[in-house]
Amino acid sequence: MNWPRPSKPPRRPLPTSRMKTRRSTAAVIKKALKALIDDLKDTPGASARRELDELKKLDGAIKKIEKKIKEARATLKEKSTELELKLELKRLGAEGFTDENRELIRQVDKQMAELDAGNKSDKKKITALQKDRGRLAGTH
Repeated sequence: MNWPRPSKPPRRPLPTSRMKTRRSTAAVIKKALKALIDDLKDTPGASARRELDELKKLDGAIKKIEKKIKEARATLKEKSTELELKLELKRLGAEGFTDENRELIRQVDKQMAELDAGNKSDKKKITALQKDRGRLAGTH
């Protein structure tokens, strides 16, 4: 017996230059939201006012989220710098790290010896160098 073959589902056409897919990015959404807010600013009526308030709330929410993202990126950068330092310490070993610090302390001492404690601008430099030396020595 000959059974009819099931038909295949139609294939979706691939997007072409005429059928561009529009991506929703934060910039696109913010731009559209700003345009809507600007349109509604001068519109009289209670419904327009309610919609304007809703759009402003959405805009505020987006700004809060962007602020959190910015803070998270700053924290990530700080943590990655800290991690790099720890990895370098582990790679060099404590001895190599302290040798490098000792060399830096010697350089600071040399710079401080060349400065005049009576000179006002040199006093500022000496104070800054003393702080640096304290940090290097681990007594901050």
